Amino acid sequence: QKVESVPQDATVDQLRDLFHEASEASGLECPCPEKQRVVYQGKEIRDCTLEQAGISDGCSVVVVERRDLVTRCSPVVDKSPAKEWIQEMTTKLAEQKGNIVSRSGVMGTGGHDRSTAAS
Repeated sequence: QKVESVPQDATVDQLRDLFHEASEASGLECPCPEKQRVVYQGKEIRDCTLEQAGISDGCSVVVVERRDLVTRCSPVVDKSPAKEWIQEMTTKLAEQKGNIVSRSGVMGTGGHDRSTAAS
């Protein structure tokens, strides 16, 4: 979408608002201004005027949606009631294979308790 007549002293925030308004008017989907990343020459620009960013008449910028990585990367298992079941089953399997000694909780291999092997 081409946006006409943006003053050089316009801020990036004003540009985001302009993109959003223009996309709504033309029926295109554009993220809300708070979720927009404005990219010029491969770098995200923010908190400056177009002139400070080096954007002049005829330049192209790219608008992409900002992702919330904190929410996307947070583990779901921590909040799952199955977490305890998974831990319980893992412990039982390790005990059966001899990789853990349940009475002392000390990890070992081959069914040997390392806490007593050295004495």
